[in-house]
Amino acid sequence: MELSQLRAMQALAELRSFTLAAERLHLSPPAVFSQIKQLEERLGGRLYEKSGRTLALTPKGKLLAEHANRIVSAHDLAFEEITGRATSRRDVLRLGAGPCSAVQIVPHLLRAYLEAHPGVEARFAADEDQELLRQLHAGTLDAVLLTLPAADPGLEEYPLWSYELIFVLPPRKYKEWHSGAKLRELADKPFILYRRPAVAEQSIRRLCLAAGFAPRVTMESDNPATIAELVKLGLGYAVLPMWTVGEDLARRDLSSPRIKLTVAHQYGLICRPGYLGTRTGAGLRKVAAEWFNWWPLARFVQPREALRNAG
Repeated sequence: MELSQLRAMQALAELRSFTLAAERLHLSPPAVFSQIKQLEERLGGRLYEKSGRTLALTPKGKLLAEHANRIVSAHDLAFEEITGRATSRRDVLRLGAGPCSAVQIVPHLLRAYLEAHPGVEARFAADEDQELLRQLHAGTLDAVLLTLPAADPGLEEYPLWSYELIFVLPPRKYKEWHSGAKLRELADKPFILYRRPAVAEQSIRRLCLAAGFAPRVTMESDNPATIAELVKLGLGYAVLPMWTVGEDLARRDLSSPRIKLTVAHQYGLICRPGYLGTRTGAGLRKVAAEWFNWWPLARFVQPREALRNAG
C-alpha cells in the first residue's frame, strides 16, 4: 500500500465523499476513486458502500482507516522531527473532549488557538472517555482534554490545572435540604451520580463515606450540566467538579455546604507520544498552558500544583 492511497482512505473515512476527499487532497474525484479501488483489489473486499447521499465504510474499511491514520500520522511526525519541517499539507489539530468540556472549555481553547495559529485546520470530537483514548491510540485524534491521570503508559499527559470535587445541594428555597447541620443527614436523600470513569467515581463515593454516609444513588448522568439542573429543581444532590457549577453557586441557583473535606483532581491534555514536540502540538501546549487568559471559568480552578489530590 502506498502512502497516497492511505491518505485517500483517511480522507474518505472522514468526509464520506469522493468529491470532498478530492478537494482536500488536491486531486480529481476519479483519481481518489482509483486509489480506493486499488486498495480494494489489493485487500480483496469492499471498503465502502453507499448510504443515502454519502458513503459508509464497511467493517474492513473502518479497520483500514484506523491503520491508515496511525501510519500517516507516524510518517508525518517522523518527517517533521527529522527535517524540522512540517509536511506540505496544511497542519491539522485533531482534538477530543468529554461532553461537558466540549461545551464549556473547547470553544474558548479553539478560539485562542486559531487566533495564534490561523493557518491550522481544527477538527474536534466529543465522546466518552474510553472512546477518546481509543481514538488517540488509533491515530484519529492527536490530543484530548480529560481528567488525569489516564493511567495509560502508551500516552503522554500534560497537566493544566487542578479542580475540587464539591457537594452540590438544591438552592436555599428548598428548606428540607438545609434543615440539618451535618452532611450525614443526606444519607437518605436521593443522590445523582456523576458517571465518568476519568473523574473517578470511587473518589466521589469516598468523599461521601468520609462525610459519614454511603450515597443512595437514584439517578446517573455523564453530563454535569444535566445534573445541576436536576439539583436546582430539588430532585437530589450531587458531587461535581467546582468549575462546572461555580457560576450557579455565585448566583445562588445552587448551594454547597462549607466543609473541610476535599478531593482534587488534575485536568489536562493526553496526547499521542511525541505529539507535543511537533509544531502543531507545541502550539497547542503553549496556548493550553495560558488557560487563565482565555477561559471564562478559570477563577473556579487552581494552578495545577495548587491543590493536593486527596482522592
